[in-house]
Amino acid sequence: MDAKQYRIVNLALESPLHEQILVELKLERLLNETEQARGLMFVAKLAENEGVLLEYPKEARRGIWMKNMLIPIDAIFVNEKGHVVAMFSEIEPCPLTEKCPIYAAEKTQYIIETAAGFIKTHGLQTKHTRIVFD
Repeated sequence: MDAKQYRIVNLALESPLHEQILVELKLERLLNETEQARGLMFVAKLAENEGVLLEYPKEARRGIWMKNMLIPIDAIFVNEKGHVVAMFSEIEPCPLTEKCPIYAAEKTQYIIETAAGFIKTHGLQTKHTRIVFD
């Protein structure tokens, strides 16, 4: 079995005055289609600054759904330059008896899935958030 690969990610939160606050995340890298389709399915608990990083070779319309999810999450969609193009806060698991909606964004190369509340706790805003990969 392959060891999990982690990537430390700093979110540079940029205010309109160009002040920056760094927030560190420990993300499991999901590099292939099977891992990306699984995402955080069946995960029962997630620490505040942990999650998964779905990495794609180039920008395109990308999406996630909440099938087989046990916990709500936040999702952050990032373009190739590290700018946040969309965010979805506190997405609830999809009941097995319902059709699951797709949460998607254009021009996405990375998707970060974190514990629900991460976006609100850190005051993330699409226009003022840039992701810096270390």
